[in-house]
Order: sequence, then structure tokens, then C-alpha cells
Amino acid sequence: MAMGAVNEAVNQGFRVPDDIAIIGCGNLHYDDSLRVPLSSVDQHSRRIGTEAARLVLNALNSKLAPKPKAILLRRS
Repeated sequence: MAMGAVNEAVNQGFRVPDDIAIIGCGNLHYDDSLRVPLSSVDQHSRRIGTEAARLVLNALNSKLAPKPKAILLRRS
């Protein structure tokens, strides 16, 4: 989404980041595809996926229904 927003902003004559600021999320590496640098928020997708898989496997291996709970992933 952010890459498309950057490209369209440039196509419309905006100067990124002088006229408009765009920030992506997911920390994808598409540097060679961008006309201007893009700031990105790293969501730690691998850590989230690992924790989600652990929770699912625990639920599948349990005879009891899992109780809802909040999970906080600390910075590494």
C-alpha cells in the first residue's frame, strides 16, 4: 500500500517527503522498486507467526478449550 501511495503521490506531482509523508508497515525490502526512500515500521512478523503457531499447537494438543489471553511480545 505504501509503495503504491508513494508512486501515486509522485505521479500527482507531490514531493515525498517534502509535501507528504508516507510510512509503510511490515518492513518489506523493496528499495529498488521505489522512486524515493520509504520509512517502514517493523512489525516483527516472524515473531508474531512463531508465537501464533505455538498457541495453535498448544490448543490442538490440549483437551481443554483455550481461554482468551493477551500476549505481549517484548522487543528483542
